[in-house]
Amino acid sequence: MKNFYSTIVQIGSCIVRPEIIRKGAISFIMIALFLFTGTSIVAQTFPPCIDGNSEDWSNVQLQDHPNYTHKTDVFTGNMDDIYTGSKDFKLFGPNNNDTAYNEWTFSPMQAKSDIMNAAAVVLTGITSDLNCTSSFGDYDPSHTYLFFAGDRQSNNGTGYTGFWFLIDGSTPTVGMNGQNIFDPPHNGTAQNPGDLLILANFESGGRDAVVTVLQWVGPGNGTEGNNNSLIVVNNAAQVGQNNMGTTDIPSNFVVDGRTEYDTNLFYEGVIDLTEIFNLQNDSLCQATWLLETRSSKEITADLKDFVAGGFDLAPTLDVTDDEVCEGDIASLTATLSQGDPLDYTFTWAPDNGNFTGQGSDTITFDPAQLSDAGQYTVTVTSSTGCEPDEGPGMGTLMVNPLPIITADNALLECTELSVQLTASPPGGIWSGANVSEQGLFDATGLAPGDYNVTYTFTDTNECTNSDGAIITVNIAPVLDVTCPDNVSVGCTDDISTDFTNWLGGFSSDGGGGTILETYTATVDGNPVDFANLTAPADVCGTVIIVTLQATDDCDQDEMCSSTFTLVAAAQVDVSGPADDQIEACNYADDAALQAAYTAWLAQFTTLENGCGEDGMFTSTPPAADMS
Repeated sequence: MKNFYSTIVQIGSCIVRPEIIRKGAISFIMIALFLFTGTSIVAQTFPPCIDGNSEDWSNVQLQDHPNYTHKTDVFTGNMDDIYTGSKDFKLFGPNNNDTAYNEWTFSPMQAKSDIMNAAAVVLTGITSDLNCTSSFGDYDPSHTYLFFAGDRQSNNGTGYTGFWFLIDGSTPTVGMNGQNIFDPPHNGTAQNPGDLLILANFESGGRDAVVTVLQWVGPGNGTEGNNNSLIVVNNAAQVGQNNMGTTDIPSNFVVDGRTEYDTNLFYEGVIDLTEIFNLQNDSLCQATWLLETRSSKEITADLKDFVAGGFDLAPTLDVTDDEVCEGDIASLTATLSQGDPLDYTFTWAPDNGNFTGQGSDTITFDPAQLSDAGQYTVTVTSSTGCEPDEGPGMGTLMVNPLPIITADNALLECTELSVQLTASPPGGIWSGANVSEQGLFDATGLAPGDYNVTYTFTDTNECTNSDGAIITVNIAPVLDVTCPDNVSVGCTDDISTDFTNWLGGFSSDGGGGTILETYTATVDGNPVDFANLTAPADVCGTVIIVTLQATDDCDQDEMCSSTFTLVAAAQVDVSGPADDQIEACNYADDAALQAAYTAWLAQFTTLENGCGEDGMFTSTPPAADMS
């Protein structure tokens, strides 16, 4: 927390008393904290339970909260700041012709109306404590609440209090001519009501107050007050209550030596500001507060003592950072803790022309380039003058370069059916037809041609880039060789024609590049020049073997053989009876002799024909020697 001012500060033509107001002394940065984001850093702050128990105001979380302010008022001697013959305010400010309703002085105050301490805090994002028995009800975490508390020296008599929430920052000042007034004038019109006055009437020293909430609309525009400057606000979300029985004095309150309050010396209340102000449009930047005592419950009652405090409700500026990959959409956003973004102008620097949204709360880079990276300062200005106390904000844009990807082309030729693709850097994923994620390209069944695949890689910054590769498929057909079936011919066949047809059955097919056919031949096992090979003509049993070997430019090598055989005749095998000598006289006649000779001759046989000059052979029985 900032220190109190220790000297008199000149404001315009007036002098601000440091013991009365410390305007700008505390950074009140959370008046509508996170109404846009739905979260709040004060969610853990214990909100005061409006039950008249002062112990809640000793809570360290509450006192350390940036929105908390406490003021001690003079309550002894002649230096107490009190109203001078004032009733209800007519007009604040030096331009009021009737300053009697606008003046204050230093003088003692009767104890029952003499304020010793006052405190206020603005909280957002709170919920009711289960142990709180306040009649207020549950708090809405999305609403902004004003809590306030005060005390008085004595409970001897009925107490009447009023708490002002001064949206335009009205403060008690010491004029240069010695005239003590309230400055500047009230903020509020019939169309746009402003300052709040919360009256609490504790009849006959009672504990529970009758609370009336009024709002300033300007002289003659309202229905309440000496000059009809106020209207009644129908707001059920408020409570005012005195302490019942004794209660401890808050740790930072200053009193006259007592350690606890007697009954009805301590007062606290709460009001829901969200139900009264449009916190999206109404600037609370200059707001101050003032606790006063009154002579009666009437709105026009004489005013007694007062104590004033200052709010510095300037919004807090928060600027997001962004980290993207080159080519992605990036944005930086400046967020204010309160106020309508339309009421603010956001000036971003450097203005290099690479972003859109200058003047608004968000600038966009679409697409983000490497040159866009850097720090961007945003200055916030407002037509109301309610600007962040801490000055410009800064956001950082980081644009990570895309990884450099190289996918290598590949060639499949000859007998290759697959290839492992390569790329850099390793670890990416391949995609496309006929390729696995690991980069194995399968060309089975593919026609010759070019095939496109893609390699995609994501680096440690989650930046992704791709490169394409071309796979050229030029696979050679399988090399085949064909040899005719083996052929056997006889001496009586058309040997020449059969041989020519047999040789015509040798061929090769397929292969890649130039096909080289090599023929070798043997005749009866003896190598012969294939070019001079002719059909056998006069040799029985000739065997011709021809071998075809084919090779291509893809190192395919195939071979086959076939045999042409001229069937040879078996050897001539003649058999007959042994020599025999027949005595003619042994036969009765020539017929018997001839019959014996014929029987003998029949024993001669030819088992196989021979092969003569013309491919035939003859057999001649032996001549009979009839001597």
